[in-house]
Amino acid sequence: MGTVTLLPFSIFSVQLHQSGTPVSITVLIALLVCLIPTTIGGLLSAIGVAGMSRMMQANVIANSGRAVEAAGDVDVLSLDKTGTITLGNRQATQFIPAKGVTEQQLADAAQLASFADETPEGRSIVVLAKQRFNLRQREMATLHATFVPFTAQTRMSGVDLGIDGRTIRKGAANATAQ
Repeated sequence: MGTVTLLPFSIFSVQLHQSGTPVSITVLIALLVCLIPTTIGGLLSAIGVAGMSRMMQANVIANSGRAVEAAGDVDVLSLDKTGTITLGNRQATQFIPAKGVTEQQLADAAQLASFADETPEGRSIVVLAKQRFNLRQREMATLHATFVPFTAQTRMSGVDLGIDGRTIRKGAANATAQ
């Protein structure tokens, strides 16, 4: 903005004093190129202050500049009962089977359905089954298994067992019911 105003001021000054020549466009472009890096540095702190101001208006306290920067991309913020932001890092801690199913049968099926689930939840199911029931190093070739990886679109993961025709799915209730 400062370089844009220099040309009219230069022309006015030359006309007022009736001597000299106005600043050329080449000089103004060179000045602009030299000022751009310093302007960006000056704007960053102003942007940070504006971001903190907006967060304070929403009664949110940020501990770092990175938090303020990340908050610019947030549309919805879910907080737990203490008002802190909780990581979506769920971990399996126990297998609770339905009637007629043993805990080991459930762990076996859940582990098979979780092998292609790379989320922390899926990996924790595989680890829990290993720890509780020593389910390790399966021979996938003998099961003729085809894995269905977890995706946000399908909201489920699973396995198709060619050896006995079983289909095992794990995920959102309405996604696995189809």
